[in-house]
Amino acid sequence: MLEMQHNQVMTDLKRMPQDISEALYKYKQLTTENQFYCCRNCHLLIESKLIQHKVRILWKENRQLLREQIASEECNIKTKILCKEGSQKIKDKYSRQSAGKQIIVVPGSKAEAAMSNPCA
Repeated sequence: MLEMQHNQVMTDLKRMPQDISEALYKYKQLTTENQFYCCRNCHLLIESKLIQHKVRILWKENRQLLREQIASEECNIKTKILCKEGSQKIKDKYSRQSAGKQIIVVPGSKAEAAMSNPCA
């Protein structure tokens, strides 16, 4: 029984350098992979910060464009109101002028004389 245990220990001792070598190889692989992920993570963090900065700039631009759009809409409304008022004034003036010109003048009447001589 002691001899079996001794043989088992000796076998384990013979395998130990190979196990240590495999463990070192696996350690190096994991270290390299970890460094890759660290670099990748760092790169992604920088990229994320850059994107966040761009988003903030775009938000500011969007707010400014919305303000300009609202101002433009208000200006358009005021312009439409002014155009309607101006159009109504033109219509009123034209109507008054047209009404004044539609007077029927009978030849030989006082109205004909008054129109032919506005100073009278």
